Amino acid sequence: MNYMITIYTVFFLATTLVSFFVAFLAWQRKSVKGAKELTLLMVGTGIWTFWVMFETAATTIQGKAFWSGVEYIGATSSPVFYLIFVLQFTGKKKFITPKNILLLFIIPVITLLLAITNEKHHLIWTGFSPISEKTNIMEYYHGIGFWIGHIAYNYLLLLFATIYLFSFIFNQASIYRIQGLLVFIAGLCPWIASVFYLTGSNFISGLNITPASLILSGSLFALAIFYTHILDLVPVARKILVETLPYGILVLDNKNRIQDINGVGLSFLGIRNKNIIGLPAESSGVSYTDLLNAALDREPVDQIKIQSANEIKVFIINKYAIKSPEGSRLVVIHDITERKLAEEEIKLKNEELQILNSEKDKFFSIIAHDLKSPFNSILGFSNLLVEQVRIKDYNRIEEYADIVQISSQRAIDLLENLMKWSLSQTGRMEFHPVNFEMVELIHTVTDLLSDAAKQKSILITSDLLPNINVYADKNMVSTVLRNLITNAIKFTNINGKIVISTKVENDELSISVHDNGVGMTKDKIERLFRIEENSSTPGTQNEKGTGLGLILCKEFIQKHEGRIFVKSEIGKGSIFSFTIPYKPYMKTVI
Repeated sequence: MNYMITIYTVFFLATTLVSFFVAFLAWQRKSVKGAKELTLLMVGTGIWTFWVMFETAATTIQGKAFWSGVEYIGATSSPVFYLIFVLQFTGKKKFITPKNILLLFIIPVITLLLAITNEKHHLIWTGFSPISEKTNIMEYYHGIGFWIGHIAYNYLLLLFATIYLFSFIFNQASIYRIQGLLVFIAGLCPWIASVFYLTGSNFISGLNITPASLILSGSLFALAIFYTHILDLVPVARKILVETLPYGILVLDNKNRIQDINGVGLSFLGIRNKNIIGLPAESSGVSYTDLLNAALDREPVDQIKIQSANEIKVFIINKYAIKSPEGSRLVVIHDITERKLAEEEIKLKNEELQILNSEKDKFFSIIAHDLKSPFNSILGFSNLLVEQVRIKDYNRIEEYADIVQISSQRAIDLLENLMKWSLSQTGRMEFHPVNFEMVELIHTVTDLLSDAAKQKSILITSDLLPNINVYADKNMVSTVLRNLITNAIKFTNINGKIVISTKVENDELSISVHDNGVGMTKDKIERLFRIEENSSTPGTQNEKGTGLGLILCKEFIQKHEGRIFVKSEIGKGSIFSFTIPYKPYMKTVI
């Protein structure tokens, strides 16, 4: 078999060397995603151009036909390797399975066998032109097997590869412009070469430059992968990761132009236009300028609050420098609104728990000490009564009986307040408003407490509006009146005076209990209605108490959507007042 070295032989020798060199470079970086597939592609095209080199050097039709059959090893496998590489390169790895690879190679294997056995059926080549004496190139006349098994199939693979490539470029080129341009050109090379060959537009008739175009594509891919680091930047993973992060991601250059931004970042900043890559951040249509200014500020930002719709959002902004000629920086915006709300809720819950613990401690203190005291008194004086009766000494029986009666009444009052307060705290105190006459209730409560007032020679008078019909919980209001009048008696000196008055103002009924007793300091008033700080103060005749009554009064009045308040001055007395809603037109006769 005779050979003649031509410029085309040298050309394909050079392309073979380039192909294997690129394959070597790719294999050296096989840890980079897509490098192994690129190695296979370059080896396949290198084999193709290696046999093409012999075909261009052969000087006989038989020799050229032989080497053309052999070169189909690379010609049929390279398009498959090209598609596999593109699938890996663009992140479609799920399609690269052993089964799919086997299916992809079925038609190439059949086409290769047809090329090797072409003399028996002429399905690949139906004939050949004379060899050009000037170029040593021979034209091939192709059969149906070539058009279906080689061209149609390879074009189909090339079409899918191109679709995936251009989709990749569309999604990534705005971020990686240089790399995107290289990928775009690399994807076009096989198409251009194939069109030239099939239409006979080559500068040398019969010269197939398709394998050379694949080598050019592979070289451009290698440049994009290894020297512009397109895969090191993980562009495919970027879409999956960055777009699904719950953080706003913003990349800026040293002139505050937006280089990249994810969907969450657009939402946080209130940017509706998505085509803002390359625009100055200030000109991107930001709705929340305070947040943007905090992001653009090169100084650290701890927290920033932004008014958004009907709520206040809280953000943390982290900033990271990116080493690049453009002086880029990465801004990460965290929405911590829910975390802040959770922290506030936890804080409130802790405060509530502290109050509950204080209330529990107070409750147990009352049971352990205050409730024990009257029962000890009852038990002690009842024992004395028994002894006096046994020895028939009746001199102090009446005195002891009075003490037992007073202690018993105090124990009953204390138990009643404890029960009502406990029901109120557990939410089991039912609110049952009814229509009733307030003046009548005030007189009833005053009559019940008249004996206690007489024991200290205290005069109880009233200044009441007539016919005050209210709609309220009668038992609760009665408890409030009883506690306020009892307190007034307790802290009023002998021969003192208590005045109960009413007035109506702004749809509210105000009831006041005014005494001329010992009075209180401002600090004492502030602690009156707080159980965690409340402690009982003995009365003017050393009367005992728990401090629970006023707290119960406050809760009962709050259930009526009313208020309770105190005015007092040391040595001049105190005025306890409470209000409940009052509307004259609600009067009814019952």
